[in-house]
Amino acid sequence: MSNGGTIMQTCIWRILSCLLFVPFLLVWFKLPPCRAGALVSENFVKFNVFAAAVLSPERSVFLGEGGKIFFSSHGGQSWTSVESGTSTPLFAVDFIAARWGWITGTSGTLLHSEDGGETWSSQKSGTDKHLFSIDFYDQHHGCAVGDWGKIIMTNDGGTFWRQTSLGEDVVLYGVVQLSAQSACAVGEMGRIFSTQDKGVSWQEIESPVNTTLFCLGHDGPILCAAGLDGAIIRSMDGGASWQKSLTRDTQSLYGICICEQRAWAVGDAGTVLLSTDGGITWNSRKGSRDHLPFWLSTVSCVSSGPGSSVGVIGGAKGITARLENGIVHWRKPQNTGGEGLQ
Repeated sequence: MSNGGTIMQTCIWRILSCLLFVPFLLVWFKLPPCRAGALVSENFVKFNVFAAAVLSPERSVFLGEGGKIFFSSHGGQSWTSVESGTSTPLFAVDFIAARWGWITGTSGTLLHSEDGGETWSSQKSGTDKHLFSIDFYDQHHGCAVGDWGKIIMTNDGGTFWRQTSLGEDVVLYGVVQLSAQSACAVGEMGRIFSTQDKGVSWQEIESPVNTTLFCLGHDGPILCAAGLDGAIIRSMDGGASWQKSLTRDTQSLYGICICEQRAWAVGDAGTVLLSTDGGITWNSRKGSRDHLPFWLSTVSCVSSGPGSSVGVIGGAKGITARLENGIVHWRKPQNTGGEGLQ
């Protein structure tokens, strides 16, 4: 793709982010109100999913437009609505030990739960910028990033958030908190930033790509990031150095995760990529685009035992899927199929 095309695609994504994804998406669905904490039919879950997290092999959370939060249990057999206290889009979620959770969204929205997501309360982020990603190392140390180089960090579980922003206009889309002291963030034009001193200073790391990176995941010192035109890069040393991964796919990617040497990436046109060597090489899951002509925004996975992992995928129109050791099982409210993909 030409530089002009890349810049145009980046601008389009940024405009959509700033418009909160809503004006052209809400026309698709008008859901009836549901009672918070109510058990609902899976066909009710038709909102655009922007983020998801696996709390345990049997329980996951999905969130997105309109401040909606739903929990899925028993492999997607039951769904429960949870009150978020906001109607603004929610972009990211992270849980520690399946008990402490945080959610970020538009205009500095920041929510916190201490009961596994049953109830949520607002935390003061200290910013009105959109926060696109959040990650915690433990129940105390976390980091969130977003628009205009905004970075906030906490060492007390979010009671107080420190402003540690870059001081320049670069949108940051992904972050991982690697330890109580260190974190890594990625964003526009392939830029990568790292801190080793709790955000007192941020250093820019040399990037092997110049296309925008929309997502970042890690498993210990192994980090993977992905973005425009199918770009995927990886680090084996906690973000100190980066290399391009081997992939032939060119669809833009918006979500990535890695666990037990198995990594997943999802994106435009139903793209689902799998790596079984820690993010070095990637292959498309056969059949995904035949059934899913829509974008996928998020993927999350956790270990279910030595060498095993489970996970979930979320995207447009309430499309979700369950991951089990390299196999994708789709749950689709619309008539778009539902078989596992090998």
